Amino acid sequence: MVTHNWQADKINEDELSRIGKPSFRYEAQVKGNFPESSYPADKVLELKLGAQVMFIKNDLQKRYFNGMLGEVSAIDRDGFTVRPIDAPYGTDIEVEPGEWTNVKYVLNEETNAVEETEEGVFTQFPVRLAWAITIHKSQGLTFERALIDTQWAFAHGQTYVALSRCKSLEGLVLSSPIPRSAIICDSHVSGFSQEIDSRTPDVETVKHLERSFYRETLFDLLNFKQVRYGLEALLRLLQESFYRLYPQTLAACERQRDDFAKAVEQVSAKFCRQIDSLMNASEDFAADSVLHERLSKGAVYFKEQMSVLATFAKEMELPTDNKELKKRTATTLENLREQIRMKLLLFGHLAEKGFRLHDFLNERSRVLVGLIDKDNDGAETRSGRRTERNVRERLFVPGDILNPKLYETLVGWRNERSKDESVPAYVVLQQKALVGIVNLLPDSPEALKAIPYFGSKGLAKYGEEILEMVGEYMKETGATRPEIRIVKEVRQRGEKREKTHELSYRLFREGKTLAEIAGERVLTVDTVVGHLSRAVDDGKMRLEEMIPYEKIAVITAFLEKNGMEMPSVHHARTELGPGILYNEIKAVHRELTRSKNS
Repeated sequence: MVTHNWQADKINEDELSRIGKPSFRYEAQVKGNFPESSYPADKVLELKLGAQVMFIKNDLQKRYFNGMLGEVSAIDRDGFTVRPIDAPYGTDIEVEPGEWTNVKYVLNEETNAVEETEEGVFTQFPVRLAWAITIHKSQGLTFERALIDTQWAFAHGQTYVALSRCKSLEGLVLSSPIPRSAIICDSHVSGFSQEIDSRTPDVETVKHLERSFYRETLFDLLNFKQVRYGLEALLRLLQESFYRLYPQTLAACERQRDDFAKAVEQVSAKFCRQIDSLMNASEDFAADSVLHERLSKGAVYFKEQMSVLATFAKEMELPTDNKELKKRTATTLENLREQIRMKLLLFGHLAEKGFRLHDFLNERSRVLVGLIDKDNDGAETRSGRRTERNVRERLFVPGDILNPKLYETLVGWRNERSKDESVPAYVVLQQKALVGIVNLLPDSPEALKAIPYFGSKGLAKYGEEILEMVGEYMKETGATRPEIRIVKEVRQRGEKREKTHELSYRLFREGKTLAEIAGERVLTVDTVVGHLSRAVDDGKMRLEEMIPYEKIAVITAFLEKNGMEMPSVHHARTELGPGILYNEIKAVHRELTRSKNS
């Protein structure tokens, strides 16, 4: 195992050249859209009799698995057989070309189910030369014996990954002593460890933070800005498109807006000042009976006001023969009704059960996800309602793994299921769904079904097992469900959809990091870099805002060394390693070209 691709390639080429026998080349077949950067195997595979190889794919017939080592035991222009290492004669495997698909997942708006769309197919024999392998490619594999070279390690955790691939110390050999420079720790981890004592809040700071969060949660409930936006959007629609057809409805909407401003927004502002005073005067605000009595009475009042507005929105009908106007009207009304629905449910909870912060946050999460609804009589029901097609909601899933032990448990379970059912692991549980489960810790069938990329089929087949594993993990570690965040995108029918690169740029300007944008939009960080590069090209932002100076310097030196020619993906990864993204190289290349031309 080595640190860089060029090392592995050189060792493999040297070993292959020492075999004094004819070589055979097998070229992959690529159909449709399959980016070169995503090729799972060599585009051109060169082998000889006696070559050491590694399988890079699991066999549905279970003859081999990803990471199995073997030796080419017979070969011709049409194909070859491989004898697994340490296996007796007669156990040779006749290797057949394997297929990898480039799949795009899309939401079927009619069935509300996630469906696969095959965009391309890559076909190649599922092996690679394996006298040497990079540490990066060894992740997830286990070896009986390994010769390890980490003297040029360049990424944090890289040496650890290499050493942990071997089953025992007896099978582990170092090609050279491990230098101190190869033990690399993430600077964020080091900085956090060094500052942890100074960052630990004292009792007074914790009390202050608790009070602030309690207050912000209450005031967020008492903020009616989104409801007002919905009313104003409806009023604009009436003024622009229906003022001649429905003048009385327009007048009623104007009255409703004015009544809302007086009876809700103005009262809410006064109520917030009262709550502020009561909290400031109370040492134990969470248990203050006067404060909670005032909150309960306020909740009853605002619930009544929201009920009046809900009836108005529910009874609103604006028939039209214009197809586009009909869609825009449906969207505007749906958005307003949704904002009213959430306020109505949350004020109902507060009026009935009081304001216990933990219970309220759980209720708010369930309301936001749409797991709770109420009928006209106030009875709680499970909501099967779909939002209007141009109102898109989804759970926000952090891109980092927040519960690594649970992640390892689920990955192991998925691999076992994959072998038992003879299907690829992603068919059992997609990676994005797995990350969603690990980070959001669903504790009920409804919460599990709401995880992005999971769905009702997965719930029916694997739901019970997954919930049991999550429950055991939460019980053992004391972990609790995080606060659920909903990413909601509303687009009026007939309005121009925001372009994907513009959306990424807007989120960046709002203060989100590249990783946060990628997590929220379910993209890779490299894709987000590509989006923001357009803003750099247009002069909206500087390159240094997106790529650290240190990376720019490394990429610049690499490009100058190669005569300012854009490298292939393979060349770039071989020379620079996985820490530098291809779109970062492209962005720096364009910036240098602009500077040279100017």
